[in-house]
Amino acid sequence: MKIPSSEIHIKLAAEAPFKMSRVNSGDDRTAMICDGTQQFYSGDGLSYYLNEAGGQCSFTLLSFYEPSLMNFIGPTSNPSSVTVIGEDHVRLTDGERRCLVVRVVVVRESEHGVRTMCIDPTRPVILRDVVDLENEAKGFRSITTTTILSFEDRPTFNPDTFRITIPPGAYRAR
Repeated sequence: MKIPSSEIHIKLAAEAPFKMSRVNSGDDRTAMICDGTQQFYSGDGLSYYLNEAGGQCSFTLLSFYEPSLMNFIGPTSNPSSVTVIGEDHVRLTDGERRCLVVRVVVVRESEHGVRTMCIDPTRPVILRDVVDLENEAKGFRSITTTTILSFEDRPTFNPDTFRITIPPGAYRAR
């Protein structure tokens, strides 16, 4: 079975208490932005959703990071095992960072998932994340690798970072 490959670049920003922005480029053009009062989502640049946030955004940072992982690592996933398997390093733009390698295995009926994370031990940041999901009944397998290239602890954001801008010609989906 051939596993399709794609490359997606994600620029993710979060500012307390309720501002978040995720803009993808490459093979995926998803944009998710919360300016503190509204939530914007566009998965294709042609249509979008815009919802009032009621003073706060309901998006968790995880859903901005990779929404498809929610079912795999959410509270109902009941991991079969969680193991620290060693140490590794990830090369960031500012140099190498040491990380602890943690493996989570989830097995459910015909589904099997292995998530291997390289976590910076000095702060709660996953520097590399490999998710291997397989559904034998559906004949489906996917491997997603996410690697952080740069990270700022206390960044200064441009005011446009959390500004919602409707793509030209896009229509509002209902």
